[in-house]
Amino acid sequence: MKLSRLQLAYMIFVLNGGPGSGNFGHAGRPGEVGGSAKGEHGPQGRWGGGGAGGSDEGKRSPFTQGPQVSRNPVLAKLEAKIRDETLTRDERKQASYDRSTVQSAMRTKYKDGSTVSDTLDKVIAGGATKIKISGPRAYLIDAQKNQWPLVTKLERDYADFVIRTMTT
Repeated sequence: MKLSRLQLAYMIFVLNGGPGSGNFGHAGRPGEVGGSAKGEHGPQGRWGGGGAGGSDEGKRSPFTQGPQVSRNPVLAKLEAKIRDETLTRDERKQASYDRSTVQSAMRTKYKDGSTVSDTLDKVIAGGATKIKISGPRAYLIDAQKNQWPLVTKLERDYADFVIRTMTT
C-alpha cells in the first residue's frame, strides 16, 4: 500500500501526537497537542514530564515532599514551613525565598572573612531592629538612631528576615 505525504503525516500525527506534544523527545499523546504519553516523564525524573495525559496521580509537589535535610535550626524551621500544606501558597513561597536568603547569607563573606549572616546578626542583636529606606539606600537603625548601611539586596533581605522572625 502506497501512502501520500499527507496520509503519512496524518498517521505520524495520530500515532505520536501533534506539534508541541511530548516532552524532550518523549512520545506525545496520540491525536493531541501538548503533554506527554501516559507514564512518561522528563529528564528530571518524576517532575519533568507527565503533562495533561501523564501519570502524576498520587504525587505531591517537591515543596511538600521529603524529610528535613538541614541541621541548622533556622533552615529546618523554614523547610518545615515549606512542606506545611496548611499554609497558603504565598506563605510557603515566602518561606522558600527566606530559606534561599538565609543560605546565601551564611555562605557569602565580606573581605574580612565574616559572613553576612554573622555580621548582621551581631548588629541586630546589638539593638538595630528597624530598616530605613532612604531613596535607593537602606539602613539598619537602632534606638539611638545609629545607622548601618545595607548595601546589597542580600543584606536587606536577610536583615528583613531576621527582624520579621524576631517579632513573630
